[in-house]
Amino acid sequence: MSTTARPPATTATALPPAEAGVDRSDPDAVALAAMTIWFDWDTARDTGPNDAAARSAPLLSPDYARAMTSGAPQSGPGADWAMWKSRSAHLVPTVRRGAEPVPPATPSKAYAQVVVDQAVTLPDGTVTEHRESVVAVTLTKGSQGWEVSTVRLR
Repeated sequence: MSTTARPPATTATALPPAEAGVDRSDPDAVALAAMTIWFDWDTARDTGPNDAAARSAPLLSPDYARAMTSGAPQSGPGADWAMWKSRSAHLVPTVRRGAEPVPPATPSKAYAQVVVDQAVTLPDGTVTEHRESVVAVTLTKGSQGWEVSTVRLR
């Protein structure tokens, strides 16, 4: 299988309207909003999943946002993405807090576990499959409130 190099994703400067009012004083609310954006993959507008992650930049720490969008070109997103793109699929996320315990928050650091269900949705609204991911999110307190500093797929 060959992959095609593509440029890094462009950092968003504003949140999508649905997440614009997120309560930055609540680390869980920030984690859920960020993962909603991060996993909202639209093959009609995105070149790969990193484009969606870059749209969450207003909820990321400045260093993490830079790391997500700088550096060498990214390789192609793979066979699943190519199949979804051929069908103009939109992976629509539903997120919820995970059930596993996380370390207690401190005044400057918090942790969240987020379960993401992505409904692979065709243009006519047909859902062809669901993809479930468990994500560990670390947040730090920044000048605007809580911000995501790392995301790890588990």
